[in-house]
Amino acid sequence: MDMIFQAEPLSAFVLHLNLTVIWSHLVGTNATLVENLIAAAKRIRDETKDVCPIMIVLRSDGREDIDARKRVCRTLALESGFPVFNDLANAATGLAALRFHENFLSRNNA
Repeated sequence: MDMIFQAEPLSAFVLHLNLTVIWSHLVGTNATLVENLIAAAKRIRDETKDVCPIMIVLRSDGREDIDARKRVCRTLALESGFPVFNDLANAATGLAALRFHENFLSRNNA
């Protein structure tokens, strides 16, 4: 993420985490990978002084074991101040609403 934020200015950043893939297929990897990614996003946000909105997508396949861990990560992300979505389409809708709101504010402050 550091490299992405240093490469060029961003309008927004969506951290898409497919939890089923991470927790089912990356066996033997760091068990706290998702939590570490959320912490990294928080660090970057704090260091860049809110240069762009960061949203997190926590996607799962609905399996109870995955969803139980997803709830823990959702709470962590929300407590860290991130909007959290279940899929990319909802995150895109959130970004569109944010852009609409920013445009509204800029027109009324001009």
